[in-house]
Amino acid sequence: MINFFKKYKNLNLTLIDQAMVSGVNFVVSVALVRILGIELFGIFSLLWLAILFIQSIQFAVIISPMMSIGPKYLDAEKDSYYAAVLTHQIVFSIISSLILYISIIISSYIFPEWGIKDYAFILALTIFLSQNQDFIRRFSFIKGKVKEAFINDFISYVGRLAVLVIFFMQTDLSLKSIFWIFSFTLSISVIYGITIINKPSFDYKYSLKIFKRNWKTSKWLAGSAIMQWTSGNYFIIAAGAILGPASVGILRAAGNVIGITHILFQGLENIVPASASKNYTDQGTSGLKAYLIKVLFFGGSLFLVLTFIISIFSGEILSFLYGEEYYQYRYILFWYAMVYIVMYSVLPLTIGLRTLENTKPLFFSYLVTTIFSLICAKFFVENFLLSGVMMGMMVNQFIFLGITYFYFQRTCRTIDLR
Repeated sequence: MINFFKKYKNLNLTLIDQAMVSGVNFVVSVALVRILGIELFGIFSLLWLAILFIQSIQFAVIISPMMSIGPKYLDAEKDSYYAAVLTHQIVFSIISSLILYISIIISSYIFPEWGIKDYAFILALTIFLSQNQDFIRRFSFIKGKVKEAFINDFISYVGRLAVLVIFFMQTDLSLKSIFWIFSFTLSISVIYGITIINKPSFDYKYSLKIFKRNWKTSKWLAGSAIMQWTSGNYFIIAAGAILGPASVGILRAAGNVIGITHILFQGLENIVPASASKNYTDQGTSGLKAYLIKVLFFGGSLFLVLTFIISIFSGEILSFLYGEEYYQYRYILFWYAMVYIVMYSVLPLTIGLRTLENTKPLFFSYLVTTIFSLICAKFFVENFLLSGVMMGMMVNQFIFLGITYFYFQRTCRTIDLR
């Protein structure tokens, strides 16, 4: 038994880390609903979507190639590779933050009634710090510095909750002050993280060479990230436009509960890509398939138990967390559980395609689901209200599952015939 825990020490700490991150995000979201009210929380959620959008592109362009390609390099080359990727991350974070700032300023003139001009600087600062903190934690996992990643996340997330509680006890919190609290703890974790990562590469030619290799994979992932954001969030945006900001708050409040499953999602995302690459390198497509099947059934068993419990007690959970008035929205939480079961089934397939460096099918999958969302969102929301949002999300996940399964199998067959 002792040997077992020693062998899987990093896995255990990785899951503990993700449990902490997801747990704190869960508590913070509950607190924000209580502090801001459901309508202002809906506005917060819409602003946060801009941050999530940029981070999804960052994951596609920077982090995903790093986690899938980096482990394939020989030990002597890895430090140079990661230094080049760090350079890419610094450049991307600066450019993306400036674009967000400019976009908010321009939007404030086009839509003055939104009143978002005052959030331009703090949102740009938050996304700059947030994506760099996430890069540091992912890099730490790849390098086996799980303890350092845990400390980094503890500073950022537990610190966020602590400061939020302290300020809430002293004064009323505005939406802007909440973003400042997020940025404050993120900045401390980034400063700590600088001490544990490689120095950036100043070799322009080598950095460009690495960028070109990563871009072969990430160009489709970047497009996929944009499409994923559209297909995954367009139904929520449509709900906000048609039903009002409070509807977004309700959806996000229920989604926050099922978000506890992100402990498993993100924990596996931190370790599975590197292990999948190793199995593929050592044993080919047969080894990769065998490993991904284990991931599907091992994680899937835990996932089914967790979502079943949440579904059974959905009304009680919502009432306990947010108040009795939320009991009526228990059906939303049940819908989320069903959506997430299908979503988990997709995870091994997406990692498999990234490992095989064939990410074009992911882009195609998101393209199809985006087209479906753009065409059908208004109809679903107007006719079925909040249930229509969840129906649309479910259909999107089934479409994605079917396409990725087909292309993963075809890619494996093509490689085996070479």
